[in-house]
Amino acid sequence: MNTKIQQPATSFPLSSLLGIRSRAMPSATSSSSARTLRQASISLFFSPKPPPDHGVPNSPPSPTTPDNTAMAESTRACTPPSEPSVFKRKQRLPDSNSQAPSKKNSRAIAVDSDKVPPAPMTDYERQRQENIRRNNEYFKTLGIETPGERPQKRPPPRPKIKAPQIPQPAVPLRRSTRRRSPTEIEAPLEVFDDDEDGTLDLPTVQYDDSCVLKYMCSAMPDDKACGFPSSATATAELVGFQRVGMELMDPALTRIYTVDVAVLDGGSSALVAAGGHAGGISVYGTRLETAKFCEDESEQPLMTWKGSWSWISGVRLLKRDSMLQLLSSSNDGGLVVWDISKEPSNLAGQTPPIVAEVDNLHSKGIYGMQELNGRIATASKDSSVGFCSLRDSGIEVDMAFSGHHRGAIRGICFRDLDILADCGADNRICVLDLRQSDSCTLTIESDHFTGVNVVEWCPSQEHLLLSASKDPGILLYDIRSPEQPLYKLQGHVDPMLRKCSQIYRPAFVGNGMTVATPGQGSRQITLHSAKNGKAISRGFVGYDANLVMCNVKDEVESQRVWLAGKQITQLSPIWRIDVEGPDEC
Repeated sequence: MNTKIQQPATSFPLSSLLGIRSRAMPSATSSSSARTLRQASISLFFSPKPPPDHGVPNSPPSPTTPDNTAMAESTRACTPPSEPSVFKRKQRLPDSNSQAPSKKNSRAIAVDSDKVPPAPMTDYERQRQENIRRNNEYFKTLGIETPGERPQKRPPPRPKIKAPQIPQPAVPLRRSTRRRSPTEIEAPLEVFDDDEDGTLDLPTVQYDDSCVLKYMCSAMPDDKACGFPSSATATAELVGFQRVGMELMDPALTRIYTVDVAVLDGGSSALVAAGGHAGGISVYGTRLETAKFCEDESEQPLMTWKGSWSWISGVRLLKRDSMLQLLSSSNDGGLVVWDISKEPSNLAGQTPPIVAEVDNLHSKGIYGMQELNGRIATASKDSSVGFCSLRDSGIEVDMAFSGHHRGAIRGICFRDLDILADCGADNRICVLDLRQSDSCTLTIESDHFTGVNVVEWCPSQEHLLLSASKDPGILLYDIRSPEQPLYKLQGHVDPMLRKCSQIYRPAFVGNGMTVATPGQGSRQITLHSAKNGKAISRGFVGYDANLVMCNVKDEVESQRVWLAGKQITQLSPIWRIDVEGPDEC
């Protein structure tokens, strides 16, 4: 029985909610026809394209009954002419032989695709299809496969690049026991061979006189390298430097962090030790030249070896009991004394023999080290300072204390055996007196805006203290009034740099009242006066060095300034002499 459907005044047509242009519809339809129309509209909203048939396979078609035929005719009569004529929800008949459909398929709505006319193509789609067709024809004339015909090939896998196999030495290099696991330390190394006893005999290292010892023996006393007038008749002032001799260069040591020099007997030759990146240590023999700088020539090291698995923070040349030794500290926290008068004669590239070793002084790496008359002071990343003594039996640990710095301690310097100064990443400079129960007697909050890396005492004025960091200014402090720096030395760094990217180390040179320093970006060495803080001179060296070394305790005749970066350059001082004339009557 057909009934009329009356819509309320506040209701909206379903076609307007679905974005379908409304047309005049019949006023009287059956209830089943209205229900079918609503279902068809919902199917059109959620399924713009006809979904695949998800019916149960092999299910018998639903029989056509008069009621169904009447319903389809009523629906066709109520459907607008421009919309699909019939929308019918398929019924799934249960089948005992078929499996239950999934949740996804059970909620799908299927529409008979054979009764839905295809949507007409727009002008844009027709133009696009025409362009694709013409492009494909043009590709075929060129012999190029069209994108649709091109087979999808998987790119071949990239070949694995294996790291080069570095042959290991017969005798293993030194490694700190602090960084080994307990199993690795306690368990002995067992190596088995095809022999019946199951052991492998390692070659015995035989030592012979090293090239360093032979160089020392061949350096005979000679005339003084440079003349210097007697202080009784003249006074001199350091005004600059000149490059002399040949550069010292080791291809295996690419960056130098520390240098030490020992002038040999006679004052015309010297040994130069250097340490730095990747644990490299080199020892050179050179003459204290006065001749012109040889730019195209360089001297190779007498000895070179790997002293640590990390970078070397300090080297010192020692002469004890007619033995030539070298003390080194490194970022692995160890102190080692090497006998550089011996070297292996039957194994190439091996280290010299170790005389003494300490690796339990600090829990972290050693950042700075200095030795004075057999007393060793170390500054560590674990915020502590350690003290050791060189004995005939080896290195004896005296004490270590901390608490005066917040963070790593980066530099340390002796004034004498009892008083020293250190500096750290917290911008503090501390003066230590080992005779006091509370060793830290003075703390200076420096004016550096980065951590302090270098601290050094003035050799001629014991109350002057020099400090340097990565900022472009060097500060001079008077410990008698440490509230403000006495002078700020500037101009040695490129003026465009606000902060240096590498650590640089200035030093007192000459008679102790001048400061020589490199500067990043300037490729120069600058000489400052410690009397007034002004720059005296600047000299071009051709590269950015990172440290200056000068032993002002040497005789003035043999004083040299050593500039180091990737190589070591020898600089001879230039003095301005004011000769005192006779008194006028």
